[in-house]
Amino acid sequence: MWDSLLIQMAIHPFSFTILPFLLGLGIAWTGKARTLRIFATLLFLLGTTLIFLFHFRWDSYSIHFERMGVSPTSTDKILFVGDSITGEGVRPRGFITKLRSIQDIDYEVLAEPGGNSEKISSMLDYDSPVLAPSLIIAQSGINDLLDGRTEQETMELQVSLINRIQNRFPNTPIWFLPIHPIKQNNKIIESPIVFARQSLGKWWRDPLTFAKDHLLEDGIHLNARGHTQLASMIAEKLTKI
Repeated sequence: MWDSLLIQMAIHPFSFTILPFLLGLGIAWTGKARTLRIFATLLFLLGTTLIFLFHFRWDSYSIHFERMGVSPTSTDKILFVGDSITGEGVRPRGFITKLRSIQDIDYEVLAEPGGNSEKISSMLDYDSPVLAPSLIIAQSGINDLLDGRTEQETMELQVSLINRIQNRFPNTPIWFLPIHPIKQNNKIIESPIVFARQSLGKWWRDPLTFAKDHLLEDGIHLNARGHTQLASMIAEKLTKI
């Protein structure tokens, strides 16, 4: 229940920010009792705290300003397949949550935290989505590299995963997210994009800047700004369908 509330707050950051201030103003304007004034002050503090949370912790506002005036997508049923990057996408600061905040979509997530391309592919054999997707957005490869596979082996496994998804959903288009730059042992690793027609382009510019500003301290997972950037790229692609 608490988790669902946090996600709803992330989807509607402006509403949850403005509401405490409006209530506080209403109480302060009409209430003269000391208790009501204290309550109004607490509401103002709550609104200020939410602003701090949404902006500095979750980066929830920026995507709304960036996508202001852009028409919504016509693709409303999306299946997300991947590892922990995809799994974290449904968290309050995740890219799927941010995408939902600007697009009215139905979605389902099949994620294997820590899974390489083979494990994600095997997951498709026993996890059956309820949703009949009109688009699949898939992602893998980071854990293949961390497992010691070469870039060529990783790309071949990614293509194999794409083929497995395509066989499972033969009439559904697939978008495959490229591996974003990661930082391991103070070294930036930027892998080549999958050589397949389903692969999307890079959604970052300079890998050094990306690793510094868009990753968590582990050098692998996306921070709030990284999730925002990924969500913005997907939203841009969706509007062109």
